[in-house]
Amino acid sequence: MRPTPARAVPPRAVAVVCAVLPVLLAGCGGDVAAGPVPVTVTVTAEAPDPVPTSDEPGDDASAAPSVAPSVAPSVAPSVDLAALPRQDRGHDVALVEGSSTVDGGTVLSFDRLTVVGLDDARLASEGTPVTVDTGEQFTNQTVRLYEVGVSPDARFYLTTCARDDSGPVIRSAPVELDTFLASLDDSAVTLAYADGLVVRGETNPRC
Repeated sequence: MRPTPARAVPPRAVAVVCAVLPVLLAGCGGDVAAGPVPVTVTVTAEAPDPVPTSDEPGDDASAAPSVAPSVAPSVAPSVDLAALPRQDRGHDVALVEGSSTVDGGTVLSFDRLTVVGLDDARLASEGTPVTVDTGEQFTNQTVRLYEVGVSPDARFYLTTCARDDSGPVIRSAPVELDTFLASLDDSAVTLAYADGLVVRGETNPRC
């Protein structure tokens, strides 16, 4: 049996196909620009475990699973700054003897120290840098215990000293007020004031 020859597609049919599929047959003629065929990738995730349902009366099986409520950030207690005691100077070197709470604020009780070789008036206005205390750097005035309030924005630093082959090595790290107070022993503390309240405190370590 003789095979049937393939029939030619009429030009009009080709034109119809080109008009219907301009992207795939852009070469058929016309102004349609050829471009990449978009590919959609579908990622199938593992199905989650089904939400258990219940046949008990009153249970709503279609209810959305409960979501744990967000925890509101803690808010610092309000402080009555006007009730806090203040110091009429810019700086102090002190031995902190204790602390108390007054109207939501922290109050430090301390002995005032002087620095050997430094006039107290200059210490009060300019302060003194933290250095290694050999035990002979400060003198306790032992006049009375002073009190000063702590600003809510105060920053505190725990400074420690250790010795190696090269000599004393000082390290300082910021800490919370509670940690600062719990770490005090007989080390001197440098205090800086703003408007009479403590805004910075740092231990001056012995080494």
